[in-house]
Amino acid sequence: MYNILKSKFMQVKRNLKSLRTTKMFLVMLAIVEMSISSTAAQDVYVGGYVGAMGIGKPAVWKNEVPIILSENNGMIYSLVVDKGNVYAAGYEKLDTCVCATLWKDDVVLYSFCGGFSTTINSVAVSGNGSVYMSGEINGVGKVWKDSVEQSGYANLSRAYSIFISDEDVYVAGISTDIKAVVWKNGTELYTLTVSEYNYAKSVVVADDNVYTAVYGVTDEGYLIPHVFKNDTMLYVLDAICPIESSSYPLGLYVSDNGDIYMAGSDGEGWGNSVAKLWKNGESVPLDLGGMASTYAFSVFVSGDNVYVVGYEPWSFYKALLWKDGKLTTLPSNGGAYSVFVVKNGTNIEELTIENEKLRFYPNPTNDKFIVDFEGIATIKLYDLLGREVLTQTAKGKTEIEISHLPKGIYSVQILSEGRIIGNSNVVKQ
Repeated sequence: MYNILKSKFMQVKRNLKSLRTTKMFLVMLAIVEMSISSTAAQDVYVGGYVGAMGIGKPAVWKNEVPIILSENNGMIYSLVVDKGNVYAAGYEKLDTCVCATLWKDDVVLYSFCGGFSTTINSVAVSGNGSVYMSGEINGVGKVWKDSVEQSGYANLSRAYSIFISDEDVYVAGISTDIKAVVWKNGTELYTLTVSEYNYAKSVVVADDNVYTAVYGVTDEGYLIPHVFKNDTMLYVLDAICPIESSSYPLGLYVSDNGDIYMAGSDGEGWGNSVAKLWKNGESVPLDLGGMASTYAFSVFVSGDNVYVVGYEPWSFYKALLWKDGKLTTLPSNGGAYSVFVVKNGTNIEELTIENEKLRFYPNPTNDKFIVDFEGIATIKLYDLLGREVLTQTAKGKTEIEISHLPKGIYSVQILSEGRIIGNSNVVKQ
């Protein structure tokens, strides 16, 4: 349908050009054409492994197609996509050691080798392109910026999750005395307590609030998941897990409208667990496909769609993906631990202007987009009626604030020294 519509618009466009129709109508036609193309599908990335019985090769699925990152055994626990690059974090088993490893696309970017309990658990990319990782070497918690280990985490035993907000670095994990702790820039920010022993499994920052997923340990030795907002308990979730699940992730995501999602599992013993998704503390149904046991580890919200990943442990392990509760079994046996979704066209758009690169992103956007240009440019936005709604000067990397504008599609005009040097469109969601 898209190709047919686009073909018709292109024919109309050629006819209008031949008739020298008004510039305004052509601008509106280009905007409508852009609105059709912006409905393209999302790219869904899933990190985990391809294999059986918990052993296999580190892999990333893109739109359900597996990409093997190494012929050695290993695992992907966390992934992010930034400016078109896929960062996948986990571990790789070599002949003589185990290495906490970060892949950029399908190439090893960083590798930190040790022995037992050596892995990268979480990865995040800052606005200036620095790559932050949390994990452990020989059972000792570590935080890295690019390839450099960061200081200030002397009592860190396990670093399960890392999040970047306005260049501040937040890490969730456990201290050496098994307390759930959140660190900010290497300094303890919160100790979150629900029982004698606690595990901080995931951290997210939204609207200057810090959200943390925490396991508390009952007197009987079971785990109960909780959600904290800053240092205050927000939810106690309707699930119970064996203590062995303390090594499993709890996925946490705060959507643009403030809804809090968490992915985890419910079951008192290994092999009889049920994958769970919660929204604002309430359970959300997941299609389990008649499987006897399922686990959920990660959640991601993109627009109106909610994605969850996990695995099924009985049929030689199946990697599972849920979209809005509907189940898909990913090709190749294995397990899925992390999910990240990119709307086509949202990462970065690059224009070549007189041998210089101009980039603007993200697109679509909710409140602002960034223009990155070495020179000085004037950015003008026009609405569907051709009215100028914004003018701003951009020099270097500049934020263009559009939160005050209604939702819709806007024509972007880029000028330098009074002449037009580029045109594009931006979608305000």
